[in-house]
Amino acid sequence: MLTALYSVCNLFHLGAWNSRYWDEWVFYRDIPRLREVETSCAIGRCKLPFTFLWEQPLLQLGPWALRLMVIIALFLASILVWKIICGIPQLGQWERSVTTIFFLLLPINGARIGLSSARASFALALFTLGVWLVCQRRFTQTLFGLALISYTMFWPSFQVFALVTVVPLALKDLALQQKISKFTIIVGSLIPCLALANTFILANLVVRFGFFAQDDGYNVIRPAFMARAVLIGGLLSAPLAWRLFQSLAIKKSIRHFSGGPLEFGLFILALGTFPYLAVGHFANLSDWIIMWLPDNSDWDSRHQLLQGMGFALLVTSLLKTIQPHMIDRFLLVMISACLVFNLSIYANYYVDGLKQRDVMASFRSQSVQLTGIQLFRIDDSAQDVNARGRGLRDYEWEGMISEALDRPITIWENNPQTLGCTTEILGKSVQIRKTSGRLKTLVTRGKIVTLDFTDLVACR
Repeated sequence: MLTALYSVCNLFHLGAWNSRYWDEWVFYRDIPRLREVETSCAIGRCKLPFTFLWEQPLLQLGPWALRLMVIIALFLASILVWKIICGIPQLGQWERSVTTIFFLLLPINGARIGLSSARASFALALFTLGVWLVCQRRFTQTLFGLALISYTMFWPSFQVFALVTVVPLALKDLALQQKISKFTIIVGSLIPCLALANTFILANLVVRFGFFAQDDGYNVIRPAFMARAVLIGGLLSAPLAWRLFQSLAIKKSIRHFSGGPLEFGLFILALGTFPYLAVGHFANLSDWIIMWLPDNSDWDSRHQLLQGMGFALLVTSLLKTIQPHMIDRFLLVMISACLVFNLSIYANYYVDGLKQRDVMASFRSQSVQLTGIQLFRIDDSAQDVNARGRGLRDYEWEGMISEALDRPITIWENNPQTLGCTTEILGKSVQIRKTSGRLKTLVTRGKIVTLDFTDLVACR
């Protein structure tokens, strides 16, 4: 049943097929030299080393292969989450099921479309595999699991989020032994050490040996950002801290600890959000609300992937406040909402892809008339059919037109004035107009935009 729901959620995701978004237009032009592109990339931007080993063969197959990998990666991560929380005796069967369902279906980073989000999804699958291996408490598996977690720490967000590893270990200890085991203490001590080693040693070695370029300050942690992150993270972690205080200071024993999905959900949400806050995002409460809206939020955020587990546990904790005879209806409403949001988000990208198809088809049909034309100015009057209403960047237009005409072109940003001037034709001005509605195009896959070509002139 869960597999079917997840498949429905990703219907339009995979349906976008070979459409490209954001930096994909750059990467797909450099597939043969992807390793060189990666090694020249600043470590703060590309983060995970050696991704060309799996990206290159997938990119050669086409964007659809990368999308399929993202869909499978998140599904595997949810299976591993299920296996991890099955080892937590404090959670009942229904709590484990609900948590796993919403981890997979919540529209967190719903548009896992861009190449950078593909890497984050891949990292999340590796991270959950690492945590599951550590939870087996066997020497070889623990070493391999810590190695996987350490690799994901090249993505700075995981350096903080890796503390989640201790949660299932500690809860199982408390349920079975009523104390924290030495194994859990050692793992909890190693996680910060691995984070520090990654930041100050491994990252420098990767740059020194030429696998990445020096960090260019893409994400900067400022004092004000960090202060806000500490404040909000502290508030989210306060319920768990209070439960621990009750156990240690009042009842004088950790065995009386009684934290549940609410406290741990907020704590894990704090760990997943802290890195995002530290670089200046989620600054206002409105940013937390609007992120659920398909057309108004930063769905390409890599950090939002780490919020899924926290939110899933919070949904599970809500069920305890609902009368038993209403739980089935509540779950039906929540799951339906997740399906609607995911379908809506991916449908927007699907229509965006159809617009790309029409643009490239129009340029191909005009290829003879455009022979020798190098310079183009784009006037896009159909931005409302772009996913999230986004404006396309120059390199995206260049990628589309270059692929359609099978030659390099240049996009001119300026809008030349022509009245009262002696003019010289420099290239072509392209006006893009919408010819059909989003819903009709979604159903029929019909033409959604048309292009008008006029001379691009400049004043002398």
